[in-house]
Amino acid sequence: LPGVQNQVITYTPTGAANPPADQTTRYNYDPNANPVEIWSPSAVAQAANDTAGTPTIDAYTSDNLLARQIVPVTAAAGGPDNTGREDSYTYDAFGRTLTKDTADVTVTGAYPAIAVTPIAGQDAGTQSYTYSPTGWPLTQAGRAVAAQGGTLPPSADNIAYTYTADGQPATVAD
Repeated sequence: LPGVQNQVITYTPTGAANPPADQTTRYNYDPNANPVEIWSPSAVAQAANDTAGTPTIDAYTSDNLLARQIVPVTAAAGGPDNTGREDSYTYDAFGRTLTKDTADVTVTGAYPAIAVTPIAGQDAGTQSYTYSPTGWPLTQAGRAVAAQGGTLPPSADNIAYTYTADGQPATVAD
């Protein structure tokens, strides 16, 4: 997609000349053709769950790996309208995900100058991953999740993988 930087491209599954907004997805791209703003059909239509038409915002590493994603979410009753779920990623030298940090945030500004502030007492935590020397997934360690004033233990979301001698999946345990 050369030359798409700062151009909003509209996609409609029907290909109609004047498609309904609730069937339209819009994209804005960075100079490397990575989508940096994605307006879902509900954002394009400014539906009840996204009356501001807020896009999902993505940022990338110098290797074009997803570094950060902010997805608009419906605010809790009495909460701020500019609420989002932020996922931040780290990678190893081979481009495999090492960690995924998640937080509920309030978002201010517009792409590319956005700022996020974590919402105290909301869902947050880190998911981490390990790999074998051959690159196969070995573990996925869970994160504590705030849930109505309590937390789920991190072990509630742990997964371990084993493989046969020829590299076929043998077991997945959670």
